[in-house]
Amino acid sequence: VFMEYEKKDGKVIGKLAMKNVDTGSGLERIVMAIQGKDNVFDTDLFFPIMQKIKYLSGVGVDDVRSARIVADHIRTSVMMIVDGVRPSNTDQGYILRRLLRRAVRYADVLGIGHGMLSELVPVIAEKYVGVYDNVTHMEGIIVKEIWEEEEKFRKTLERGTKEIKRVLACGKVCGVDAF
Repeated sequence: VFMEYEKKDGKVIGKLAMKNVDTGSGLERIVMAIQGKDNVFDTDLFFPIMQKIKYLSGVGVDDVRSARIVADHIRTSVMMIVDGVRPSNTDQGYILRRLLRRAVRYADVLGIGHGMLSELVPVIAEKYVGVYDNVTHMEGIIVKEIWEEEEKFRKTLERGTKEIKRVLACGKVCGVDAF
């Protein structure tokens, strides 16, 4: 996309002082190409996170897809928290909550223990030192938010599992109970 005009309220109001080209390829894809990698998770942007996930899983990572989901979702969550988003049931907070909860589910698949996702935060913070220092400055807050959301989700899962077992134990499950 060639950008040369300034728009305001949907109307062209003049030419930009500096013309730009947006390739649409994104930072990760550019880094992948420059570093000669065939996927973004092998670049230096994700490699340290993937290594930490491998370590946290205790036995290595056989399920590459699950590890990639955890790495991507936690890194994104970190950046959202730094930008002031907090887990909630509305707007951006809901997106953050869904990302964190999906990361928890895939961390479980990998055998990563409860409360350990927040251990990825220092790895991410270190990667962005000098580039996005707010991650380092807010590391404690980020760890707390991720840890608390994981705990809330695990309690929700526990309550849901108990309820399902209770409903199934009675022998008859109707649509209302299942819902």
